[in-house]
Amino acid sequence: QNDNIYNQLGYTSEFLTANSEIANLYPDYGDLVKLEADKFYFSGNQPAIIFVDIKSFSNEEELRRIAAIQHKAWNYRKIILLFALSETEIRIYNCYEKPTYIKENDNINFRLKPAELLRYDTASSDVDTLNTLMEIFSRIGVDNGLLWTEQPEIRKKIDLQNRIDAYLVKSLIETANALEKDGLNKKVIHSLLMRSLFILFLEDKGAANEAGLYTKIKSDSSSYFDILDSKEATYKLFEEVQIHFNGNVTPVLPNEKELVTDNHLKLIKGCFIDGNISDNETLFKNWRLFNFEIIQIELLSEIYENFLGELKHERGQFYTPYNLVELILSDKLPISNSNYNVKILDPACGSGIFLVESYKRLIKRWKKSNNTNKISFENLKNLLLDNIYGIEIDETAIKVAAFSLYLALIDELDP
Repeated sequence: QNDNIYNQLGYTSEFLTANSEIANLYPDYGDLVKLEADKFYFSGNQPAIIFVDIKSFSNEEELRRIAAIQHKAWNYRKIILLFALSETEIRIYNCYEKPTYIKENDNINFRLKPAELLRYDTASSDVDTLNTLMEIFSRIGVDNGLLWTEQPEIRKKIDLQNRIDAYLVKSLIETANALEKDGLNKKVIHSLLMRSLFILFLEDKGAANEAGLYTKIKSDSSSYFDILDSKEATYKLFEEVQIHFNGNVTPVLPNEKELVTDNHLKLIKGCFIDGNISDNETLFKNWRLFNFEIIQIELLSEIYENFLGELKHERGQFYTPYNLVELILSDKLPISNSNYNVKILDPACGSGIFLVESYKRLIKRWKKSNNTNKISFENLKNLLLDNIYGIEIDETAIKVAAFSLYLALIDELDP
């Protein structure tokens, strides 16, 4: 029955890629395995759908698995649809919908409802739903983008403002405005936010705990959020990060420690746990909305560009969307080439979105040329210093460019 649904929709085995095959067949999308889905459908060499096979939608553990995968896919951003299939039913979920925390005694179906686009039971006689399923969500329908041109009621459910990039930018802007209203200047605000992004990236990649950054300061700490409860502990952590990671990417500014209060740190904590900086603190048990192990490096650069974009009208700055960067570089700096000794200059680099993607492509070319998946720190450093150049008038933007390139470099290290 399950195979029959796949076949009816056109997703026969020849068009699907198992999780275990991703690394070999689509090396540029190796991170997809972290989503822990069962199968993937690529439309035009872009990941479009993730598939989850389950035994029953009445099984709570199965529903929790769907919620966990939708949560990861939201952080990944590049996939819109999640198809969950039992033997008799298909449910289609929106991976652009902001995930919600599911408590132990919650009704999981109810909590998943905002992300649900369609459900169809093969035992029913619901012809209208079946027609929608076959028209919009079949392989041909997905390839032709009919989701965006047909069935407006379903399209309305996909709110791009809930997608991770828009939602995190909104959270950062609200947090920055609240911090400024509470007495902090823009330089300190940007420094705090960038440093927090960096530390959470290190934490989710496993590097912070391996370096013992938290336990050195508070023995019972396992997360940045444990440290943020104390201003003294937070600034001890910042000192450790500067020493351990060679300092000047996100240095503590003069007088910063004197200006920052416990309330400022509470706002930072709320922003990065779930984007909520209201006074109504939400308590989650080992759960947070943003997962920096899955969030793509280029997304961090793009998010910060949009965050800085609030200044663009007064300075004539306009930032380039990532899909345009990818389109141009796929033509001018294709990964299929193995020449990695290429000088790249962006004379108005903003927060470095072109430079980051160019650097990542040079790393892939180096690996192709050397027939390996591993690259040493020395080679990463030389590729960066010898080939990547940027000019920018905005002081904050150039710091973000350096920060983004640094993240792209350390993302290649383990951990």
